[in-house]
Amino acid sequence: MVDSQHNADYDRFVESVRDALNHLYDPERLRQSALIPAMGLEHSQTPFFALQKVLLDTIETLQPHGKQIPVNSPQWRNYLILSRRYEQQFSQQEVADLLAVSVRQYRRFQTVAVETLAAQLYQQWPTHAQKEAAPDTRLTRAETSFSWLDELPEDQSSDCMAVLTVVTELLRPMAAAAHNQIRISDGDLPAISLNPMLLKQILLNCCNGLLLGMDHAVMTITCAVKGRSVEILITAPCALTADMRASLEVAQALTERAAAAYRLEESDQCRLTLNLPAAGAWPVLAIDDHADTLHFLERAAIGSRYQIIPLTAPEQWLSYVQRYHPQAILIDIMMPLLDGWDVLSQIRNEPLSSHLPIIVCSVLPQAALARSLSANAFLPKPVRFRDLAAVLDDLVPTSLPQRTFG
Repeated sequence: MVDSQHNADYDRFVESVRDALNHLYDPERLRQSALIPAMGLEHSQTPFFALQKVLLDTIETLQPHGKQIPVNSPQWRNYLILSRRYEQQFSQQEVADLLAVSVRQYRRFQTVAVETLAAQLYQQWPTHAQKEAAPDTRLTRAETSFSWLDELPEDQSSDCMAVLTVVTELLRPMAAAAHNQIRISDGDLPAISLNPMLLKQILLNCCNGLLLGMDHAVMTITCAVKGRSVEILITAPCALTADMRASLEVAQALTERAAAAYRLEESDQCRLTLNLPAAGAWPVLAIDDHADTLHFLERAAIGSRYQIIPLTAPEQWLSYVQRYHPQAILIDIMMPLLDGWDVLSQIRNEPLSSHLPIIVCSVLPQAALARSLSANAFLPKPVRFRDLAAVLDDLVPTSLPQRTFG
């Protein structure tokens, strides 16, 4: 795997990978890692974050793909150990239980997994070639452009309090070492329309950055609904240092990349405010005589800011509007007995529903006709939820719904 003349360098490289994994969320320790110069990351504005992302990205490349690889294979075992133990910070006992092995056996497997990751990294960043290497373009990908965000699953939402709990548990040992505390005000919050891993990284960098300047103090985190957003206010009695700013700059870049708002106020204490998009359940009535189509849309909307209310009997549309108070209506055109054009006309002539946004969908190219008959938008079938959500984003109200629908 590795040329014998590089054995000594390679062994040191493996130990550096092991140390970096053991301190994956410790910026101070990562800044001192020998991997930073080995990978050409020392010229980065935030080298520790670049290294952290390289490690996390490389772990993901080890995830097996394809049904032909059994779940009890060494490939899956390596990936599960690296992702659970280091990325998600499971204990050795928890990962051993997941693999149904003893802790002693797990430790042997862990050694193999770390060496597998190190071999992958060494092939990508051969230390003996660093002097001849041009500036590493992977740094731009990992840190500056944050293109790794584009690979995260779409249409996911996060439980704000659950993610905050995970983050504070990760940071609790660090806080306790400086006699600090973290307090979260509990509350009933809507889901946040961000991927859980992205939200975790934002909150982790925010809280970690402020903790670096605290001593014998209390960090408070409060959450509240503000219009169509969830506002998270982190208050910490500290003065910003260069190390703190490095972590907070990463948090700001991630927040802005997620199309959310970040605001830092400095006085006798630091007040960091995040405004994150809430994933409310705006009810959308979907009328289609094909139940499988409606079932697909229902499942696709789970975790989004919309709830699909399915209706296969178009003649019942008024009773559904009265019952569910939809914020928009999706209508299929080709239906027996009562087609979509008739439903559209009835909706527009009913005072209870005449104001509602209507989206017409059809396999036929009838966009112009739909708009001439007062439809607000047209989507070709089969309808992709991503396209439907984009249209709804322009049509639904700008505040969270005041009721829930089950």
